[in-house]
Amino acid sequence: MARRTAETDIKFHHWMLETWGRVGGLITPAVAARMLNRSKGRITQMMTAGKLQKFVFPDENLVFVSWLEVRNMAEQQILARQKRLMHAEIKKSDLTPEQKEAFKKIADQSLQEALFPTGKKSS
Repeated sequence: MARRTAETDIKFHHWMLETWGRVGGLITPAVAARMLNRSKGRITQMMTAGKLQKFVFPDENLVFVSWLEVRNMAEQQILARQKRLMHAEIKKSDLTPEQKEAFKKIADQSLQEALFPTGKKSS
């Protein structure tokens, strides 16, 4: 890493502000790993594979990822996990197959609204 100077500090500040606003916030890969319950190595693999965009401040080779992108991934994981749990409970019920399917649809919509009440729809 290059020696820090007042000039690189200013460049970093400007780069961070511009990039932060453009991509919805920046976090380190370590924070992304925690948010997604993955290892730091897995986050690196995701960046290499293009599944998670990385942002690098070139003067110091500092790596960041988009907070918004990671938050959206985390929301999808939560929603998928909750759906699996709900579907397993519905499957164990005494309902008819038609009732189970209807109940799954209602439960999925209710779960979506409960987890993401701001009106934002997850895909």
